[in-house]
Amino acid sequence: MAPAYRLAAICVALLWLGGYAAEFVTGVRFMHPFAGTPPAFFPTVIGFCVLGLVVRKSVSEQLGDRALWFAVWTVGTIVLFEVFGQWKNAIPALDGFHWDPQLARLDRRLLGDDAWHVLQPVLGHPPVTRALDLLYKLWTPMLVLMLGWLSWFGGTALRRRFALAFVLTWIVLGVGFAHLISSAGPCFYGAVTGDTARFAPLLSYLDSVQAAHGLMARSDQAWLWWLYSLGHTTSYTGISSMPSLHVAIPVLFALAVRPANPMLGLASWLYTALIWLGSIHLGWHYAIDGGVSAVIVTGIWWVAGQVNGAETRAVLRSLRAASPQPTPEFDLAA
Repeated sequence: MAPAYRLAAICVALLWLGGYAAEFVTGVRFMHPFAGTPPAFFPTVIGFCVLGLVVRKSVSEQLGDRALWFAVWTVGTIVLFEVFGQWKNAIPALDGFHWDPQLARLDRRLLGDDAWHVLQPVLGHPPVTRALDLLYKLWTPMLVLMLGWLSWFGGTALRRRFALAFVLTWIVLGVGFAHLISSAGPCFYGAVTGDTARFAPLLSYLDSVQAAHGLMARSDQAWLWWLYSLGHTTSYTGISSMPSLHVAIPVLFALAVRPANPMLGLASWLYTALIWLGSIHLGWHYAIDGGVSAVIVTGIWWVAGQVNGAETRAVLRSLRAASPQPTPEFDLAA
């Protein structure tokens, strides 16, 4: 196994063990992995693996390897999501939602007003709101498409770098910073702070769109709070605002694909911008959530590149030591 993959797997394993250690220290029981995994998931992944092996043997070794990589990566992603989800569910019990007032004040200090209010003259029209609502809901299918593109079109070095950066993003942002700066977001601001007036105009506007046309964001927000109030959240239904992984993951993909496919990279940056705007306009996030995420994930991408570059340089040194013939140079930035 390549060092980047090995390090990513070690990070997930440590996160998993860390969850049980936190349970032991705090007395809070929150580790229930795979409780919310769809029953059809594992048979589907096994089918992908079998398909990959068949294609590799009878049709094309390259295509088979890509199918296998996608299947293995899907399994790894689900394991990561399950462990991450347990930690996310533990935020209210371990930390509480304490940072919402500070984040709201920081938005106002940076922008002169609440971010949603600054954007409202441009975005506060039902067709625009519904379009952003749809794009936001399509985030999970877009994630699958991202992984599919990397499986079929990404080179070996790019896949390794992305895998490590992807895992670190979920752990550093989704667990570390989410617990350190625990917050629920504008849509739940009144419920967690008691100040129902602060974002009442935004929620009133969104509710009017919901009543007239339907709005998935408001339905999802009501459902998430209902699950939270009953204590029935799963790995995929926890509440957290800062930082925004909805912004971080598109940023990571845009950084990954830009050198190989500039047009796809440009489209990824456009999608990132729309998701960031949508996260503010739909009440999911403060503006600072997406900004912090973009900065940190850029740093994570650089770290993953250093690890991947060190691995490539080690391979080149081994080749030079084993052969007296000149070794061709490789693009370490690939």
